[in-house]
Amino acid sequence: MMGEEKNRLEYLFQTVTGIPKDKCNRAFEKYTVREVMDNPLLLEGTAAQTRKVELLGELQASVKTKGEFWERKQICGPQDASEFFASRMGTLDHEEVHLLMLDTRHRVIATEQVSKGGLAGAGVYPREMGRAAIRYNASAVVMAHNHPSGDPKPSQDDIRTTKELQKAFELLGIELVDHLVVGGYKTTSLKEMGVMERKETYGTPSKEQPVQTPTQSWSRGR
Repeated sequence: MMGEEKNRLEYLFQTVTGIPKDKCNRAFEKYTVREVMDNPLLLEGTAAQTRKVELLGELQASVKTKGEFWERKQICGPQDASEFFASRMGTLDHEEVHLLMLDTRHRVIATEQVSKGGLAGAGVYPREMGRAAIRYNASAVVMAHNHPSGDPKPSQDDIRTTKELQKAFELLGIELVDHLVVGGYKTTSLKEMGVMERKETYGTPSKEQPVQTPTQSWSRGR
């Protein structure tokens, strides 16, 4: 877990539950947020504090269950991911890099901020991004970063980094579906630009079926 994100989570847990900083620190040195939410005893709090964590988990589960985006939404094309990232990152006054984790049918598993400061500012390292995808057992990911200037046009560094990350993910057996650049409420898909290597299909075609090259669809099937 990245240092800034770790500190933010410790602060949130301290504020909401009253669990001391040192206990939160020890827990997040060893465990992910998901593991802590699944087993609040890892925070070594009192019975009342543990119960607060359990209630937070119930609230989180309720929001995800009822939220349209989290109902195992399938990402079938650039527009699906663009709408999500534009609403999440379009108004930021600093650069961030996010990953959308997908299963084998491109259904959403989770999303995570993997860097603050942008591709150049924070340094996007394949190892860190690969580690995040592996943690969620993702088969594919969609990457996005924003330009606070409001211009979604990719820079040469964006293009170079995308190609490097695609190769790194391939070595891990994870597909980098697309890299979106967010500027305000507009996005640019590097895959649609032709920067990324296009896969012929996202599923495995049968021998009887001709292989077709997708244009606007990323779907692996319903």
